[in-house]
Amino acid sequence: MFLAAVAPTALTAVAVDRSRFWMLRQTGFWFITLVGITFSWAPDARAAGGRMEINQTAALAGGVAPGDAAGFPVELTVPGSYVLTGDLSVPVDTDGIQFGPDADGSTLDLNGFSIRGPASGSGVGVRSDNLTTGITVHGGRIEKMGGNGILLQNLDFVRNVVATQNGGHGIEVGPRSSVIDCQTTLNGGAGIHVDENESNSPFNNVGQTVVKGNLAAGNAKVDTAAFDIEGGGATGGNVCADGSCSRRGARRYYLTRSPFVSASNAPTRCAAGFHMASMWELSNLAGLEFTLRPRRGSVNTPINDQGEGPTSSPSGGWIRTGGLPNDSGAAGIANCDAYETSDSESLGTTANLHPTGFGQTSGNAPWRITTHTCDFFRAVWCIED
Repeated sequence: MFLAAVAPTALTAVAVDRSRFWMLRQTGFWFITLVGITFSWAPDARAAGGRMEINQTAALAGGVAPGDAAGFPVELTVPGSYVLTGDLSVPVDTDGIQFGPDADGSTLDLNGFSIRGPASGSGVGVRSDNLTTGITVHGGRIEKMGGNGILLQNLDFVRNVVATQNGGHGIEVGPRSSVIDCQTTLNGGAGIHVDENESNSPFNNVGQTVVKGNLAAGNAKVDTAAFDIEGGGATGGNVCADGSCSRRGARRYYLTRSPFVSASNAPTRCAAGFHMASMWELSNLAGLEFTLRPRRGSVNTPINDQGEGPTSSPSGGWIRTGGLPNDSGAAGIANCDAYETSDSESLGTTANLHPTGFGQTSGNAPWRITTHTCDFFRAVWCIED
């Protein structure tokens, strides 16, 4: 029997039922010699709490999960809780970490570390299979990948991630996902891109992805048609340097442009991520931000002396009252039966910012509300979800 020379780490003789065997533990492996036959295997690389560790050494060795080959990408083939315990340096044209089709519901804690690419090629920092859902990635940095920083599919959750200087989108997710409290800067594509129309997804409900509390700036370095934040539902609370969301993290509102609509069409007139506003949502404008860019790639050209602010056009727009269905009351009560009718005999409420209300604090100032018959064609006041 022969054992190769090893570092003197731990050597223990153990006797069991008169059979002698030696157990030698060295960094990363156990060796057992039993009756002249030597066996070896890699132990579970588990961090505190039973999470599976990923670092550069583990990535190059392989075996992080069953079937994970040596080198990159690190292939996570089974559901689990995974944690970085060191930075990853990813070669060109190779992904950093891949979640396989059977790894639904897994969590990757970046643990304050970075996944760093070579600033060229097509590799993605963290990618999931087209059929993988429910992936969570949080708490670290992904930078200089040739492709996207993060590319996930459906029902996924990304939080507290910095994605910067990647060749593609900083963070891309599919339908019914959440991207919260992230920073995306200087990426080649969008800072955050939500693909809500994936042909292979049963979850492609437009507007169901939440994008909240993020900061995006200086993106679209390569794809100049991209925006800091693209797609998703509510974008209130995000900060976008390019105006694709608020520049200061405020909730936005706007007045639709032509074609104007009768009352029953008003609730569906607002852009994705916005809804028909109630009087009470717009009663105090101090914490809100008017936008001329409610839709991706669109700009409502200011009219007359509007500038970047709201218009005081006397025609105003349909607005919800917050009350019970009513088709005959006074302004602020009549609502075309909760905006379900465009009948010429029914009444609804419209609102406009009135010059005489500027600087006033009493009554409805600075708003003026009036009634119109429900067949009247008007704009619609919309506010961010």
